[in-house]
Amino acid sequence: MPYPVAAVRGHAFNQAAAAAAWSPTDLAALEAWWDFSDATALWEDTGGTDAVDIDGDFILRADDKSGNGYHVTEATNGPTYKTGIQNGLSIARFDGTDDSLFRTGISTLHMAGFTIAAVFNPVTSVTNDGVFSLALTGGTDWGSADGFNLSQGPTANKIKVERDSILSAAVTHNTNTWHIALCRYGSTVKLYSDGGAPVTDATVTTTDLDPNRIMFSARMTAPESNWGENDIGEIVMVSGELDVTDSNLLGNYLADKWGLTWTDIS
Repeated sequence: MPYPVAAVRGHAFNQAAAAAAWSPTDLAALEAWWDFSDATALWEDTGGTDAVDIDGDFILRADDKSGNGYHVTEATNGPTYKTGIQNGLSIARFDGTDDSLFRTGISTLHMAGFTIAAVFNPVTSVTNDGVFSLALTGGTDWGSADGFNLSQGPTANKIKVERDSILSAAVTHNTNTWHIALCRYGSTVKLYSDGGAPVTDATVTTTDLDPNRIMFSARMTAPESNWGENDIGEIVMVSGELDVTDSNLLGNYLADKWGLTWTDIS
């Protein structure tokens, strides 16, 4: 019988035990899963032939572990692979100057509703610095007029969701502290930092986002700007708004793995 997620809470993450209990691949609508603790999914080249193996390697490709093939790449300025950073696990370090990971061609993914969970540490707090962005074809402001953005701001020690030029939600999310940010994007926008009560907004358009591009740790393109200085551990993207049960399964899985706290939502 598999161990429940709660059985490993509060202990050092055991990959085998957690995998036996639950993983993001158990989510029926899993669209993408990027895991910077898994060196077998990280590469020093965009073609996926030269695996990262030591602290300080540049990550120029991160594979999508969902099986859907949404790998993200960067030809020259990818993040740095850093080992033993959070709960003994490796992460991707984005320098806030020119580091990002990027993908075009996700037009098969219609996001009338979705859920995104990110484990990350915002190293510095600068308003509008990107963490994770989705953009429409031809859009330039990924976080506002032309897409969806999870980013820092609007003030220090906040994380926000923005869409259609509207700040839809902002919740406390301290710098130099690891957190789990989870956004349930459906009939309303619900943003959580480490679970608990959400910040909720009903004014954002949630039914017409057909993204064609993904970008990590930046928000703007043409020209690119609003680079985020972030340590990122893991990002999971699900099509459709996760229900409470699956949201808590995902939150607790990430908390157990990364040595963090998740307060069950209701």
